[in-house]
Amino acid sequence: MIDWSDSKVEEKNGKKRKKFAAYCPVCGHKRYLEKSKAVRDSLCLSCTGRKGYMACVKKYGPDWSILKLQEYRLTHPSAFELEVQQALDKAGVHYEREVIARGPMHYLIDFWLPGDIALEAHGRVHELFDLSERDEKKRRYLIDQGYTYVEVTPQSLDKVVIELAERIA
Repeated sequence: MIDWSDSKVEEKNGKKRKKFAAYCPVCGHKRYLEKSKAVRDSLCLSCTGRKGYMACVKKYGPDWSILKLQEYRLTHPSAFELEVQQALDKAGVHYEREVIARGPMHYLIDFWLPGDIALEAHGRVHELFDLSERDEKKRRYLIDQGYTYVEVTPQSLDKVVIELAERIA
């Protein structure tokens, strides 16, 4: 819905542009758009994303997004995941990378080891951003699903790999 009476003028690159208030019909989000965009784009970006996501679910099935994420992570491991992989290989520990833990929520396990051990690599990104809430939800979920949850950091890598190699042997 467009409110033609609610407008403002914005200057960009030395040009003045008149923008009109446009309301998303799904969530009611208000944003200002140029006339041509206001007529064409009724949904806000958030709702367009939801609509696009639901269209993909309908076309490719409910697991398409986790499968795409898994595919990406298998081909683009983090630097620390590569270190963990090398340490596990050196210790002779069998593992699978980016295994999907299915249930009401889907999570990717960085490294799945025999005995249903979920090894989560917490490298640089965990130092840069506060991911504790997300990580705690994932940890609780995996434990509830019967996994033994093990977290490895750059500081604990050698110790954790030795312990895992002994546990699995």
